[in-house]
Amino acid sequence: MKKIYDLNSISFRIPILKQPGDDPFDLTNATIEAAARRVGGTDATRYAGTVSIVNALGGICQVSFPPATFEGETGAFLLHVRAQRDGEDQTVAETTFAVEKSVRLPE
Repeated sequence: MKKIYDLNSISFRIPILKQPGDDPFDLTNATIEAAARRVGGTDATRYAGTVSIVNALGGICQVSFPPATFEGETGAFLLHVRAQRDGEDQTVAETTFAVEKSVRLPE
């Protein structure tokens, strides 16, 4: 499981597959959304990620969260990525990561 500190940024390279163990999902002209939430939490507190396509035919995208997105948060989080193309195809990728409290130096 990937780990960050609450004041840091984090990025993920996410492979999107048609089905688990299947061929990559072609991301050409796809709409991709990504959000993270606490494991066991609700969708009421979600953090939107910025998505960029790294390799459209290979089904690879990158999801990024800027520094301090998770400030004050700790625990396990679930990243949920959804891709749609042509209004019909839809696929989901998920991964978990941990957030720990940053060490703050005295001012």
